Amino acid sequence: MAAADRARLDAVVRDRNSPQKHVWRARIVLLTADGQGTNATPA
Repeated sequence: MAAADRARLDAVVRDRNSPQKHVWRARIVLLTADGQGTNATPA
């Protein structure tokens, strides 16, 4: 994952005004990029 993409997703997760569905999806993408499997992602 490109550094700019990671920074954008991190910003979505940290922004308290982000809709929760966007935060949830951004966390899944970040965990997947870090090599976590689907079982490690939050339910």
